[in-house]
Amino acid sequence: MYVLMYEYEVDATRHSEFERVYGSAGDWADLFGKSPGYLGTDLFRRVDETADRYLVVDRWSSEQAFLAFKASFGGPYERFSDQTRGLYRTEVRLGALETGHF
Repeated sequence: MYVLMYEYEVDATRHSEFERVYGSAGDWADLFGKSPGYLGTDLFRRVDETADRYLVVDRWSSEQAFLAFKASFGGPYERFSDQTRGLYRTEVRLGALETGHF
């Protein structure tokens, strides 16, 4: 499995909209779901003093599956990325993890 992790800082007035778009049944998941290698998305919101921060975890069957998705859906991916950029203040890619290949 290949996992991508991102942290977002979201204005408190945009939490609901951000959760709708980035959640496990959200708009991003709908786009990713066009690929057979997509396994799902998990959305976490911090509950401490930094409650405006979210962690998004996208799961793919492999890095190759993610790259195949990007090759096939790169245009829609980039357009939707541009459209949703206003939902958050900051986006930080925390990294990619892989399991089962050691």
